[in-house]
Amino acid sequence: MRATAKPRRAGAEPTRVPIALHMGQYLTAPIPSKEMPKGIPYIIGNEAAERFSFYGMRVLLFVFMTQYLTNAAGEPAVFTETEAREYQAWFTSAAYLTPFLGAFVSDALWGKYKTILYVSLLYCLGHGFLSLMDAPQGFLEATFEPKGFFLIGLVLIALGAGGIKPCVSANVGDQFGATNKHLIEKVFGWFYFSINFGSFFSTLLTPWLLEEYGPGVAFGVPGVLMGVATLAFWMGRRKFVHIPPSGTKAFTANIVEGGGYKVILKLLPLYALIAVFWSCYDQSASAWVGQASRMDRSFLGIEWLESQVQAVNPLLILLFIPLFNYALYPAVGRFWKLTPLRKMGIGMFLTVATFALSSVIEQWTVDARAAFDRDHAPRIEAGEAELVPALRLLEEDGRHGAAETLLEGHFGRATVALYAEATGAANLSEWDLDLLATIAQRAAVVDAELAAGAAPSDVVAERRKAERALASAAVTAGSELAPLAPAGAPTPTDVSAAAVAARNPGAWFAAGAVAYGGTPEPIHRPGIIWQLLAFVLLTAAEVMVSITSLEFSYTQAPQRLKSLVMAFYLFSVSAGNFLTALVNNLTADADGNSTLVGASYYWFFTGVMGAASLLFVLVALVYKPREYLQEERPAA
Repeated sequence: MRATAKPRRAGAEPTRVPIALHMGQYLTAPIPSKEMPKGIPYIIGNEAAERFSFYGMRVLLFVFMTQYLTNAAGEPAVFTETEAREYQAWFTSAAYLTPFLGAFVSDALWGKYKTILYVSLLYCLGHGFLSLMDAPQGFLEATFEPKGFFLIGLVLIALGAGGIKPCVSANVGDQFGATNKHLIEKVFGWFYFSINFGSFFSTLLTPWLLEEYGPGVAFGVPGVLMGVATLAFWMGRRKFVHIPPSGTKAFTANIVEGGGYKVILKLLPLYALIAVFWSCYDQSASAWVGQASRMDRSFLGIEWLESQVQAVNPLLILLFIPLFNYALYPAVGRFWKLTPLRKMGIGMFLTVATFALSSVIEQWTVDARAAFDRDHAPRIEAGEAELVPALRLLEEDGRHGAAETLLEGHFGRATVALYAEATGAANLSEWDLDLLATIAQRAAVVDAELAAGAAPSDVVAERRKAERALASAAVTAGSELAPLAPAGAPTPTDVSAAAVAARNPGAWFAAGAVAYGGTPEPIHRPGIIWQLLAFVLLTAAEVMVSITSLEFSYTQAPQRLKSLVMAFYLFSVSAGNFLTALVNNLTADADGNSTLVGASYYWFFTGVMGAASLLFVLVALVYKPREYLQEERPAA
């Protein structure tokens, strides 16, 4: 039987309230204490594993869509950079729009614990669908195209992330009352630290898994970590506070009659401007990846994958959080009070500087490509370039990834992957380039048949299987392929390595090396150190905007609407990515490429960010903060 608490007179000591029962005996309110709540390690451990899962998946999306995506027959079906930027922005927008659903379910129906636990299962299922893109060809042809599994997986992950995001950060704040509220700022810092701890390792690991083992393993490992995150959260269920749901009727009353809508309306102008920050920030996982692919990524003796460069962001977060909380903020606070709104405003202007720098970097890549075309392209097109010496140069310099990029640019990723799979050879300069060219050209002939309707799709699919088997056998045996010249299909007049190389001089630029007559010449592209500097500025802005916004949103939210207000804050992320998707959609030409070419794309977002930063100052000046914290109750 559950006892009820006696009413408390004004000024009287708080009465002892029994702990509510819910799936066992759980705390339903913070206990007065000046110490760190006992449930915090479980919540933060859960968040570290969950963020490993999310960022480990998200970091792959741009490269996967532009380089790895295939159809059921294993043939390339990639998107342009503009399309990939747009689709990735739509996904991120959806993942940060669905928190409204999670907030309603949490605050009105299930409570934060049940909501997080149940939607985590959707999350794991989403990763399972992504890993199925690498299933055997027969399975794919009998079920869905890889793009189908891709879409289903992203939808499930967006729903899972939406259910979790508004609840986890609000659940952190629920552990604190008035007695230990002074610890909230530091805990939200460590909460964000855990996010980036998981993100750092996943950003390094999953691109390597994609490169070495394919999408099945690369998307599957984050799914396993999501399972670990769910288990960690369940293990701490008796340690942390469970604020019970208010019910649908009370939830609505809290918004309408309790003045919740006034709080939300007051916060919306701030969130609308913070959305522009997220529009710029999240392009570090899309536009900046494309930019990195055109830069010299040799750093510290390692040739970094373009998607791995992002790992510097969570690494810097791990360094900056203690630096800002324990050194920078206290030092500045001695001379000028650093309110949350002031921190966010400074971070907004730092983002302007960040995107201005990325605009300059992009112009350098454009200038480097123009210089390459002027100095190298004519000789390559004239057939004077030699592929083997360039490959050897890159291999001797330890840049195996760049050598592979060079081959893929000439012959296609599918052909290079088939050759590597059939031989297992490590030295690309020793490969039979004429055989590579022949395989690539024969695949193009079969694709041309399908495009021209010269044969039914099922017949072409069978020919693709047969061609792959023949090519694999020829590579393994070191023999030549018999000529392929079906009726009505285009027949190449020259399939030599030199001829194929001449058709794609841009591959030389991507690899950063070219050779004439056995003499290699390096291509002078901007070094990745410049983008790393941009990440330093962006990370400093993130610490001041994102972490502060999390803490600020929680303290400004009424007690029974914490998850809902967090959902409105997360909607700023969704709105920012909606802006990115919209810009890419509206500026795309008939071929799917943006008409905001080169640095103009970056300067556009620099200007929008500058305008948003100035407006943020005006809105912050008239905003009057008010704190809402959970009421404390002594333990029974």
